[in-house]
Amino acid sequence: MGSDPAPARSGDGWRYRVPTRFVVRAMRSRGGDLGREFSFAFDREGRGLRSELWIVMLVGVAVVLIFHTYFLDVPGALLAWTPLLLVGVGIPVVLRWLSGAQSPMRRWSAAMFIIAAYLDVACMMTVRIVSLRHGIDALPIIVPVCILMSLIVAQIRFALLVPAILLGLSGIMVAELTLLAVTSSALFDLTASVGIVCVSLASAHELENSSRAAWLRQRELDELTRQDGLTGLPNRRHLEQTLIDVLGSPAARAPLVIAILDVDEFKAFNDQFGHPAGDACLRAIGTVLRDELDGAHEFAARYAGEEFAVLWRGVDPEAARDRAEQLRGAVGRLGITRSGGAGVVTVSAGTAELRAPASLSPDLWPGVIRALVDRADQALYRAKASGRDMIVHDRTVVTAADLRGSTTSIATAPDADGPALHATIWGLRFQRRDDETRFRRAFEVQGRRVRRLIMVGLLVVCAAIFAFQQPLLEVPPGAVTVGRLILGVGLMPAATVALIAASWSRVYRWSSPVYVGCVAVILTAQMFERAIETPRGLNLVPFLMPVSVLLSLCVVRIACSLLVPSMAALTAAVVVCEVATVRMTGNEFLAILTAIVMASVSVRFAYQLERSRRLDWSRSRQLAALSLTDPLTLMPNRRSFIAALRDELAAGRGAALVLLDVDRFKDYNDRFGHLAGDDCLRAVGAQLARAADACAGVAARLGGEEFAVILPAGGVGLAEVIRAAVTGPDPDLGGAAGPITASAGLAVWPADAVVSDPDVAVEHLVERADRALYEAKRNGRDRLEVDGGRALAAEPDDAPP
Repeated sequence: MGSDPAPARSGDGWRYRVPTRFVVRAMRSRGGDLGREFSFAFDREGRGLRSELWIVMLVGVAVVLIFHTYFLDVPGALLAWTPLLLVGVGIPVVLRWLSGAQSPMRRWSAAMFIIAAYLDVACMMTVRIVSLRHGIDALPIIVPVCILMSLIVAQIRFALLVPAILLGLSGIMVAELTLLAVTSSALFDLTASVGIVCVSLASAHELENSSRAAWLRQRELDELTRQDGLTGLPNRRHLEQTLIDVLGSPAARAPLVIAILDVDEFKAFNDQFGHPAGDACLRAIGTVLRDELDGAHEFAARYAGEEFAVLWRGVDPEAARDRAEQLRGAVGRLGITRSGGAGVVTVSAGTAELRAPASLSPDLWPGVIRALVDRADQALYRAKASGRDMIVHDRTVVTAADLRGSTTSIATAPDADGPALHATIWGLRFQRRDDETRFRRAFEVQGRRVRRLIMVGLLVVCAAIFAFQQPLLEVPPGAVTVGRLILGVGLMPAATVALIAASWSRVYRWSSPVYVGCVAVILTAQMFERAIETPRGLNLVPFLMPVSVLLSLCVVRIACSLLVPSMAALTAAVVVCEVATVRMTGNEFLAILTAIVMASVSVRFAYQLERSRRLDWSRSRQLAALSLTDPLTLMPNRRSFIAALRDELAAGRGAALVLLDVDRFKDYNDRFGHLAGDDCLRAVGAQLARAADACAGVAARLGGEEFAVILPAGGVGLAEVIRAAVTGPDPDLGGAAGPITASAGLAVWPADAVVSDPDVAVEHLVERADRALYEAKRNGRDRLEVDGGRALAAEPDDAPP
């Protein structure tokens, strides 16, 4: 995604704020392959929605055909066209089925759904036009508009959706204005249709953008949890999951060989050339492994620190061992100068073989994997002890018989959990109240913008009708008075209140309930005028107008927990008012049924949009947590540490920085294995975090066996307390490993020291603490050294004198 975004301080810790629009732009800039992958995933989800719509519309068509004698007062002129009309209905039914989840023609799913909608609209407009020319209003315009609007909720790519919708709407408008008499009712219907389409298209665009952002963030989550950030190889978690997948597949019957490769004398290399050179060395080795391996049968991962693992599946064990020798030689041919300048960087390796029956119980998989890795680890240490730059093969095959009853767990770093989403038919919510509150606040921001847009548009339309309804629409004088009264007392005040609630920050908390209440007032005013004027033969408020206002609730980001009951109550109220006001005919009944379907489908669309936004928000928080958390110890990582230290110095508070290094940790790893080493680091991290918290400090793991603690500038005397907190027997090993000790270096930046460039100040403070740490190592370890420099007044370049 390009450069990392700047960290931002919040009440829940350090996190990254990455706006969705930046994520979407980043995705577009990463090439066409990524875009095609998203399109495939987006369309796959859309096919499921199209299947739902197919069922709904199939039921609707069946009901109309069965009860057509009641629903449709068809003129005799259309009876001769009945076979053609049945074909026009039957073909779209088949096309919609082909566009669904079970379709054998998935590539053309969206196109077939659009063609089906066009055929339906053409058929219905034909029935409507012929009927009206014979003096019969057999089919209300709300029905073809509803069919066209089904494209919005069918999750069709926006680039294809816009021309498809606009072309279909243009066809309806041209047919209405050229083939039928233009009336005020028709103009109101068309205006309402245009308003529904425009607002819905904006929501469809938002759905696609949020889906794209959520999809991309999920990919990045997968990369963070499955890929090593330094070398680009799969990480240890991915390796262990791959081993579990192999044990659970038919491939488990075939021999499985693993090699553990360790860079020789890498600690000395790092000490002489520095960590950047060490990182470059590891990246180069990772590139060799990635380029040399056959992806079909070989799998390479960065296992830990300077260790790599290679896995062979379905390969003859002797051939796998030969390949391990070739890989070891390929690293040596890189020609990277080793520490001391004599020779080049090399690797040592150990291999082990596994033969597990396919019927192996899943309870034993972790134990089998751990035994396999331990065998390869011990072989590696024998190679180290025999002179390095060589491979030792453990030919004792690991079998399930060696591990009966073992339930040893794999030492994998747990994933950072995102907010848990609870979904019901009535709504969506995060289980933690704080998560729900934060999401609602973010979700409301976009909704308020749309609410303002809708209400401004409604006020403009109301003002135009108020001023020009009699000369332009030829409304009778008596109806003009009633219309202006309803506009001035009902619609315009309600729209104004909704606009204020969406614009005034002091009432943001109540914006959604106020909007729902204002829509209820607007609907009441519209249905009241309709109840007065319709019995007098005036259709000044066509049924599509209150329906369009009702549907606006589904596109203004109202949480489903409020939206679902509100839509149910308001839809029921509109239907009851319509039934009580208008004489029921097949036309009216069909219009009401269509409105109910549109409301139901729109709520489903709103549910889908909110779910997409929640997933995007949740994954964004997971990314933030993973990008700032060490996966092994769950402490803040180096990035989080640098950001926190920079914040302290930039604020002029100063800081005391303690860098700690676990003494002789390489020897500990060699003796007890890397899994035990991981347990040790977790224990050290936990003790250090508790001690830092007690001293009002912040602890972080910088990498490997190195940790850091930021203390207040006046907390120098607490540095030895911090170091002593991680000294003692390893609790996870019951003290059998002997005492765990740590060396530490302390550097201070006083609160009164000038900081002109926080980044430079951070760099210098870390360098000073690092020098003190190495001084502690040289002076016998298990001690604290204080940097000799004093930061009294910073130079212009922020270098302490």
